[in-house]
Amino acid sequence: MIKIVDINRDTENVEFPLFMKGVFGAERDFLKQQVERLTKSHSSVRIVFTMAVELEKTTREILGRLSKNDPDRKFIAGILDIAEGYNARPREIKEIPVEARKFSPEAREGLEKAGYVVYELTGQSIRSLREAGRRFWTTWHQDFPEFEALNSSRSQVAVNPSQLFLPDSNRKTLKEQEAMVARFSKKLAKEIPGVQAIIGEAPDYVEYYTAHLDATDKHLFGKEYGYGYARTKTPTSGSDVAFVGRAFPADGLGVHYWGRDGSHDGIFAAPLVVPV
Repeated sequence: MIKIVDINRDTENVEFPLFMKGVFGAERDFLKQQVERLTKSHSSVRIVFTMAVELEKTTREILGRLSKNDPDRKFIAGILDIAEGYNARPREIKEIPVEARKFSPEAREGLEKAGYVVYELTGQSIRSLREAGRRFWTTWHQDFPEFEALNSSRSQVAVNPSQLFLPDSNRKTLKEQEAMVARFSKKLAKEIPGVQAIIGEAPDYVEYYTAHLDATDKHLFGKEYGYGYARTKTPTSGSDVAFVGRAFPADGLGVHYWGRDGSHDGIFAAPLVVPV
């Protein structure tokens, strides 16, 4: 959990209209999601500021397309002001250590009996893992330090290595994949109370991959998995989100980006199971 002091605004009670006449639906949905993630975030400081940078960039692009008399300008400008507030005015930031969320003994036992492998994520980032000697065969993210600095969740996370990807979850948009994971989560929670399945953030998948490699010497997202990718909810640029996978023993893991409204044969939904 973080506390941001002296940004000259109250973000706990901000409400945002859901519809903006001058903004297309996909952009409206993306902007709304970013605002909600920013104002309600309990993530690390780096994640909050990366969200603010992305929100500022998006609102500036939208403002550039609206006419001076467009009725949406005042609203969009207000959101831009909030994003700039996060980016420019914070003067005292305190990060309170968060104890890792853990499964109950009963939930963990149920997961392990069902074939899930539990690891505890420790807040690592792509950068920290890369600097520790982990290999990535993709390099574009080295030019995006904010993205590389995003931290994984501090939580126990479970994955079933024999069912890494949901069946037929490729060739779907992020929204469609989220719906599939929600249905899967509901079913799993009936079988194992106290757990839920989610689509995670990019560093969650990256740290889980390294933990599993260390424990088993086996590569998730490797040949056994058809070199597939897991789509994440982590923004990269515009409306793109990151996806993680295609691991090679000699070269390491790949991290790419794709439009949240796009689909691809090799990009799947890979549920991460976490404590409720």
